[in-house]
Amino acid sequence: MSSSVEKRESSIGYHLGLFGTVLVLLWIGIYKFTPTEAKLIEPLVANHFAMGWLYDVLSVQAVSGIIGAVEIIVAAGLIIGLKSPKVGFYSGIAAALIFLATLSFLITTPNTWKVSDGILVSNFFLVKDILFLAVSISVVERSWFRMNHS
Repeated sequence: MSSSVEKRESSIGYHLGLFGTVLVLLWIGIYKFTPTEAKLIEPLVANHFAMGWLYDVLSVQAVSGIIGAVEIIVAAGLIIGLKSPKVGFYSGIAAALIFLATLSFLITTPNTWKVSDGILVSNFFLVKDILFLAVSISVVERSWFRMNHS
């Protein structure tokens, strides 16, 4: 197999993961501008040690909108990062921070964990962010390599 074919094949999973992450950030980022999502994330944000204070200075909808705007900007940065390694590098870091923050809700939000039929389970919608964190780290690694080898 030629190296260009190997490179293309090894990029399929990366690009699929990247576009999936972008889709989720865009979709959920846009949804943050709705009152429904603003109310849904309120208990997560309110109980978080680093974010709860936001509700002391901003409305529930404003906090949700800011979070949504950040998610949309990071999604755009990840796409731009396909052409600009520097943008990709910083967007990957920002995405990793987003997913670390959402994963931390598993610890900071009361009643996130429960026992069901003898098995400890969580709010699974948060657990998926482990995969998005992995993609974000891959973006950082790949962008770093591209910045230093171009």
